[in-house]
Amino acid sequence: MAVDYLRGKGIPDMIDAAIAGLLKERPVDPAQYFLGYFQSVVDRNNMKFVKGSDIVIQNLLVRQEMNGMKGKLMGKQNEVVIALQDGSKRSISTNQIRNLGGHSCILKGDTVEICGMTLDLSLNGKRGRVLGFVTKVFVWVNGESHAFDSHNIGILEPSATQPELASGSRVKVVNLAINTDLNGQVGTVKGTQQTAFVAIEDLGIRCFQITDLEPLSSSDTITKGTTVKIKRLLLEPELNGKTAVVRSIGAKVIVQLPSPHGIVSLPPMSLSQVNT
Repeated sequence: MAVDYLRGKGIPDMIDAAIAGLLKERPVDPAQYFLGYFQSVVDRNNMKFVKGSDIVIQNLLVRQEMNGMKGKLMGKQNEVVIALQDGSKRSISTNQIRNLGGHSCILKGDTVEICGMTLDLSLNGKRGRVLGFVTKVFVWVNGESHAFDSHNIGILEPSATQPELASGSRVKVVNLAINTDLNGQVGTVKGTQQTAFVAIEDLGIRCFQITDLEPLSSSDTITKGTTVKIKRLLLEPELNGKTAVVRSIGAKVIVQLPSPHGIVSLPPMSLSQVNT
């Protein structure tokens, strides 16, 4: 199990590269060289945490139900783990501590003082010893903001098949785990950044992640007067397969069925356009 862990984390390759660099440069202080080398590895790993990146949550031991969830990276914060003199441990942003060791950089084992706290003012002036360093990553998942250690966040490579959503594109909302009543709604893209602003009839402008939208071709767009076929109804399965004409579109679609059914209200996802 230990060997699998080391291989899985790429430790043998990392150490081989460090030793190869040491033998090539032959510095006077090998320990200082290794310190600088491994710090550069940490810095390179942290560079991948770019605001707006697609992420997946992984390796959580608490709240394991969130493992595998995807979202967007909102930002990051480098923190120092400090053992305070009262025996407690705190993770504090690097710009809110002062090194008492006489040098500007902060190293493991240094004595530091907390300063500049604006929320928990009681921590200002407290001293402790540096135990290590973490990078806290802030992500947006399922409509909520969360903070995790960097090792719990995987960066997803941009999908080659992810569509470009230009302003004016017609789209359908999909994949929402919260506000699921919006799934199947059709709207028009008003603007995009890492998210898209979509105007939905009778619901106004809503903001969605790009991954929660799929573009519609002109043949997919259901508008007033469109002939549609009903599908996937569970409560009124006798209507599945029947055709109807759209009378109005809102949170649900009002359609006109032949007699004896008349006018009914149906969810958008239960309708598909009939090509005429």
